[in-house]
Amino acid sequence: MEAFSNLHKKKTREDFLYSELLALSYFDIEFLKFVTEERNRYLMNDKVFENQFVYELRKHNIAIEGGKETIFPICIENDWDYIKDVYESSLAIRKEIPACETIVVKNDNCLMFDSKIIGGKSKEDMITISDLEMVLGAKKEELYQNDFDTLVAEIITLLQQYLKPEFLGHLEYFLDIYSESGLDMSYTNYKNFKAQGLGERVDELPKLCYNNLADFCNDVINYEPAFRDYSLMLDMWEQTKHDIFNIGILIPLVKGKDKKEGFKNLVNKIYGLKDTSFYRLDSKNKLVYLPSKSEYICDNFSEKYKVDSKKDFFLCLYSDNIEIRIMVSIGKAPYEIEITNKLIENIDYERF
Repeated sequence: MEAFSNLHKKKTREDFLYSELLALSYFDIEFLKFVTEERNRYLMNDKVFENQFVYELRKHNIAIEGGKETIFPICIENDWDYIKDVYESSLAIRKEIPACETIVVKNDNCLMFDSKIIGGKSKEDMITISDLEMVLGAKKEELYQNDFDTLVAEIITLLQQYLKPEFLGHLEYFLDIYSESGLDMSYTNYKNFKAQGLGERVDELPKLCYNNLADFCNDVINYEPAFRDYSLMLDMWEQTKHDIFNIGILIPLVKGKDKKEGFKNLVNKIYGLKDTSFYRLDSKNKLVYLPSKSEYICDNFSEKYKVDSKKDFFLCLYSDNIEIRIMVSIGKAPYEIEITNKLIENIDYERF
């Protein structure tokens, strides 16, 4: 397992689950039983545990792909939750696969229990902005077009109306520079133009000195004491954001686009589907059956548009018992568009 030989790499839950440690725990369920008593978290000796690990590993039919054992350093106190996950997962696997004779620890983040594959995700399963754009049917750059400049003008107007005088003075510092420089209030200027030198000093805000209007707006709108009526200002901004960005920009770009292939691509990556069917351990250490990429059929596909209490936009995609939500947000000020995804695990997805 190459990942474990890198001492500088931060260990993850998957590093522990799909490793020699799980293979050993399957064959010798007593080996990790110490995690059932919390006091052992502070009493167990790391070096003794590691030596025992190496000794016990060689007693069982556990093959390491490439033939070389790479025992990663374990700190029982810090890694306690991961070790506990391994113990509980080995119990779940023994119920599903009760009579395995040989386990192969492979290099691609998976284990072979005789002919059954139990695997995690690979680096190729990392979701990129291109994957999310494929589902939306629009490039992120397209979202900055149309009326996005209007959002900048609207947030400036709201700040002028609701900032207390001492903070309004900081805003006017930038507006005066724009006026003197002949700059219009476009998103490009708002986000990229920088005043000379350190800029405006604002002791109450995180950066202390500001030479960029977008940075100032992004921080001041999160500082409630700067406003005469913060709640009313936010309500007005969120409704403006909804009308201009969600309804005026997003929905016309997203609506009517074919999203099925993009959805299938996301499912492949979120679940880490492989060329053959396999099992994976979910967040509750239960064994989940997953089909191969070719076996997965995207049936009963549908989509809905929703907003949350902050008027952030959600594209909700459904197929049988899977729901994926794509959130598109510009935050409390039009600083930068953020596109993220979330798998909703409330639809009995163990059966896929």
